[in-house]
Amino acid sequence: MIKTGRHPGHGGMKRAAGSLQGGLSMRLLIIGVAGFLIGVGGGFYFFHKLPKSGGPALVQPQNQPQPAATLSAQTRAFLAKLNVPVEIRFYSVLDDQSLPVATVKYAGRIDGLLRACEREGGGKIKVVRYKELSSSTASAAAADGHKPFNADRGSACFFGLTVSGPAGRETVGQLAPEWEPAFEFDLCRAIARVTSMAPAGAPVDAPQNTEAVEALRRVFPDLTSVSVEEGTRLLREKALQEFKLVTQEFEARMRELERQLAGGAGNSRAELEAVRIQMQQTQKQQTERLQAIATRLQEQIAALEQVKRQ
Repeated sequence: MIKTGRHPGHGGMKRAAGSLQGGLSMRLLIIGVAGFLIGVGGGFYFFHKLPKSGGPALVQPQNQPQPAATLSAQTRAFLAKLNVPVEIRFYSVLDDQSLPVATVKYAGRIDGLLRACEREGGGKIKVVRYKELSSSTASAAAADGHKPFNADRGSACFFGLTVSGPAGRETVGQLAPEWEPAFEFDLCRAIARVTSMAPAGAPVDAPQNTEAVEALRRVFPDLTSVSVEEGTRLLREKALQEFKLVTQEFEARMRELERQLAGGAGNSRAELEAVRIQMQQTQKQQTERLQAIATRLQEQIAALEQVKRQ
């Protein structure tokens, strides 16, 4: 936020611009979007990047306690209905020296959401956290279908989660900040599959969403030839590209507004306030556009599953 005094002056403008410059990075991290499925599989050939047996494990900074996160009303209602135990194995083994800061920050936010799930799950949800790089962690991750990554730039990393319940096991990974708005939906959907419950916001007996089905048919003219798994993957890829485009446009607009400040967009309090308002409006529009993409994706996946059940 820009702080203005009675006489802003050139020095005050520089301080305001500097404050916004530092704040932009944080806003981009907070507004970043999560749960993209790229693929699953083994990967023991990366074990040479792991610590030797008996040596110290690589403990990452995201082990620090995270602030309390807030779940959506739909997710809380869904978790309240759980009547069987669910285990979530969260693999957050990240090398903060070589990975983007956004990824490490995102891992902390996911951890916070999982803690919220434990609180709201009525004792039915158990989260097992893997945050140290070791051979045993790598073996467990590979057994759950997670691929190591980043070994060419630093330590081998794992970032994803696996949900286990009475009806089976679901793996969500590799997680990415770009997919953050859809993470809760992905998690609830995975829990629903392993417990045979209806996912949050998509009860089995809900009327068909005609608009979502029509949108599906534009993407997949022959719905009968597309499986739920393949269709979901393709819809995710399409939405991810939209997420990235919106984020790039947001960053470009924010850079332009900061350049206006740094270059002396005006010498009056009113002009500084006008730029600040533009930044707030840009951030609000960005959030709304990302939420719209995530909502549309959820509706299309739910419609695809409903069509396939018929």
